[in-house]
Amino acid sequence: MRIFDKLSNLLGPSGRSASQTSFDGKIEEMGDLDAVEIQSGTRMQVIYKHSNRCPLCHMAMRQVRDAIEKAGKQADFYLLDVIASRPVSMAAAERWGIHHESPQVLLIDDGNVAWHVAHRGVKADAIINQLGFEMV
Repeated sequence: MRIFDKLSNLLGPSGRSASQTSFDGKIEEMGDLDAVEIQSGTRMQVIYKHSNRCPLCHMAMRQVRDAIEKAGKQADFYLLDVIASRPVSMAAAERWGIHHESPQVLLIDDGNVAWHVAHRGVKADAIINQLGFEMV
């Protein structure tokens, strides 16, 4: 493995330590959706729907990680892999009455989708603003 590859594995996509921009968990089964919905009654939940097959998703991932770094303590952030967990991703769309897309961010508050955005609209400042905070 080349030195650049080793460095890339240690750092997140924007050069920061991966531990600084970690998701709170992954959504991999239907019970995970139930847990997010329940938790949204006391704390906002953010679901990021991602596909490793989509170049736009990789750019969106950087934006979501920036939002986690700046406002991660204000909400719980979860990763949903739309390829590995396709039935769960489709169930999320049906449960909350939204069109399935990726990349896509869902803000779940008190059991409902309070806001969602997809594709090029996935921006750190937009996520942070929807959480009620301003980017510093």
